[in-house]
Amino acid sequence: MHAKFYLMFFLILTLGLYIGFNIKLYKDAEEIRQQTQQRTEELAQIELTNAIDAAIAISRSKIKEMALWEEVQQQLNEPSYYFFWHDERLKESQYWEKYYDQLELYNKDRKPLHAIHHSDEHMNALPNEVPSADKNTFFLNQQGHLDLVMFEPIYNSTTQKLEGYIGLTLDFLPLILQNYQFTYLDKSSIQIAKTHNIVTVEMDQIESQMIFEPVKNPVNDYLWTLIQNFINQVIIFGILLAGLFTIFFKLSTLNPLNSLVNYLTQLKNNPSSIIPPENKRFCFLEFEELKNSLSGYNQQLINAQVEIEAQRETALCQSRIDALSNILNRRAFDTRLDTIFLHYHEAQHPVGFILFDCDFFKAINDTYGHEIGDSVIRITASTFRNALPESVEIYRIGGDEFACIVEHQDLAGVLDIANLCFNAIRNYDFNHIGIREKIAYSVGISFIDSHNSEDLALMHKQADIALYKSKRSLHQKVQVFQKDDEHAGKTLTSNEHITAIVESLHSGKNIRMHLQPVYGIHNQIDYFESLIRIQFDNKLIHPVEIFDVVNHRHLETELDKQVINQILHYLDAGKIQANTGVSINISASTLLNEDLMPLFAPLEAHLTHQKITIEIIEDTLISHLELATQKLSALREKGFKIALDDFGSGYSSIRYLAHMPVDIIKFDMSLTHALLQDKKTHQIIMTTAQMITHAGYQLVLEGIETDAHLTAAKAAGATHFQGYLLGRPQDPYSA
Repeated sequence: MHAKFYLMFFLILTLGLYIGFNIKLYKDAEEIRQQTQQRTEELAQIELTNAIDAAIAISRSKIKEMALWEEVQQQLNEPSYYFFWHDERLKESQYWEKYYDQLELYNKDRKPLHAIHHSDEHMNALPNEVPSADKNTFFLNQQGHLDLVMFEPIYNSTTQKLEGYIGLTLDFLPLILQNYQFTYLDKSSIQIAKTHNIVTVEMDQIESQMIFEPVKNPVNDYLWTLIQNFINQVIIFGILLAGLFTIFFKLSTLNPLNSLVNYLTQLKNNPSSIIPPENKRFCFLEFEELKNSLSGYNQQLINAQVEIEAQRETALCQSRIDALSNILNRRAFDTRLDTIFLHYHEAQHPVGFILFDCDFFKAINDTYGHEIGDSVIRITASTFRNALPESVEIYRIGGDEFACIVEHQDLAGVLDIANLCFNAIRNYDFNHIGIREKIAYSVGISFIDSHNSEDLALMHKQADIALYKSKRSLHQKVQVFQKDDEHAGKTLTSNEHITAIVESLHSGKNIRMHLQPVYGIHNQIDYFESLIRIQFDNKLIHPVEIFDVVNHRHLETELDKQVINQILHYLDAGKIQANTGVSINISASTLLNEDLMPLFAPLEAHLTHQKITIEIIEDTLISHLELATQKLSALREKGFKIALDDFGSGYSSIRYLAHMPVDIIKFDMSLTHALLQDKKTHQIIMTTAQMITHAGYQLVLEGIETDAHLTAAKAAGATHFQGYLLGRPQDPYSA
């Protein structure tokens, strides 16, 4: 027979006896006892209440009878013998009760006939003035002695006019004890609550001053004693059953288990040995099967351990490898960085940290699809891995961001490795995966040695600041962190305006577009350039801060969408002068986005009476010339004008203009100001301006801040002029 049947049999037997004869009976009996006791207390309370009410009623009846006594009325009319009557005659009369404490007569002015003298036992029982009618009956608790105080008006028996009052105090507890019999209340237990001072007790509060106990129920107590004795017998019986069960359990289960545990201990202490079990027979078939199985499992466990260890090594390796790029992942990177931090101070050595990031990777994904984007990630990872020395690992730490840690190299060696990787990826031809434009990369480097070892924990942040600096540069794409860049890091990480900027770019709230006029050759406003501003705490955030956050967090597309929405709102509201126009700056991410045309579609309705110009910077065109040309040509066909902004701050190659679908060339303010420099520089800019205008382009010179700037710009042949001299950017709603 299996062990579970033995265990179930004894368990059901033990629980059945104990539950059936102990718990149920005990609970039922306890409930009956409590209900009986509670009912007795309720009946005792009712008896006490009835006794109090009856005693008060009787006392009121007696004082009324006394008020009709002729001698009382005689004393009010002639109080000469009041003391004798009060001390002798009154207490010998039929009206006086032994539980009375004090009686006084008062005139109709509510004052006593004679001064009241109090005994030491009961001070201040009767007052020196009759209280009002609504308070003419009350109790006094004098340190555990309860007096009932009552007043009754005395009327002339003939005229029924008020003659005075009678006041009476009586010992209330003896009145109840002597005149009433109780069934449920124990008379001997009634007590008055003791107080330190004399306490006046209202009529409805008298029961709170009386302490009592209900009578004991001998039948109930006897029954409860019988139940307790029975429960004790059941407990003894349960103990005997438990003893029998324990003996049986020890022989049938515990001893076999101990034998098996000893066998398992031997297997544990000798994991590489095969140990046969003891030659003993157990009562239960399950223990026999378990004993025979343990020996076989021993060999299987040894084999499983070997296999698990191999799988663990494989899983550990896979958890450190990025599935897409097949290089080390962020987890491996963090582990390596933690190891360096942990042991660096034991043996300090130079450490270089290099960050690589693909510029405009989001635009690549949006334009060519995520499959091409994944191919770019894989190509980038393999290119870096092939370019790096064998001692340096490349990590993909997120998205399009890669990193490597170079140890035991000076700064020049770290720079050589960074340039080696940068040149390898820059020269890679992505045409075979369908990307025709040049893909740009930025590199940020931080370097730690014995001179700045305290910055070890800031190494990642410093490289990130250098990376941000390289992203902002058109030519210096490999940047090393310098102490002078520290303020840039603060801008990125601690500027209080960051939250306001990000929220505005996502919600459109607090954006205030300012418009700066662009004048034509005949001193008329041709159109306005739109410039974004964000309001925070009743002030405008500086544009430099806005674009720092936008570039660092890749929010270019979000910014452009909000600008277009705001300009559309201004056009619909008529805030832009009629027959002029407005220009809108857009980023490379927006230009290369597949949703470009739907984004500008709402503006097409205004093209019939307003000139709308789209401004782009020259490096956007040159870096993605073919795709950008297609996008801009489509916009020109819709009626939009295209302006090449900040000409002279980037590539500035005249040969690209023939292939650029633009209508307007805007000279950067540096070229405008250079017109007033040396003759050679002046002549180069003049010649460039003439070539542009002769080719049929409109030419806008920015940065016109003085009359000299305006004169030089006109001499250069500019068709339009823009700058603080002619007009500052203004909010059209406040202008």
